[in-house]
Amino acid sequence: FYNRKNKIHPTQKPEELLTRIIDTAEYPQKILDPFMGSGSTYKAITNSKFGDQHKFLGIEQDEDMFGRSLQYVSKWRLFRFFTQTRR
Repeated sequence: FYNRKNKIHPTQKPEELLTRIIDTAEYPQKILDPFMGSGSTYKAITNSKFGDQHKFLGIEQDEDMFGRSLQYVSKWRLFRFFTQTRR
């Protein structure tokens, strides 16, 4: 069910589990991930029954992890993330 070798974040959740949770929605949702980490939630959304019909907003404070999540997700599919960094 969960391959630990492919983790890029210490608290990364299994995409299959996240997809099952998201699929409980009866219609497309607006989904906020305030602790985006590796981007697993976004990948799970695109695998869900409504796929790209969901709206996603991911927030990640750690700029290094944000960059790694962009690489992780972009290898799988084109996507859009919105971010605001503190200066």
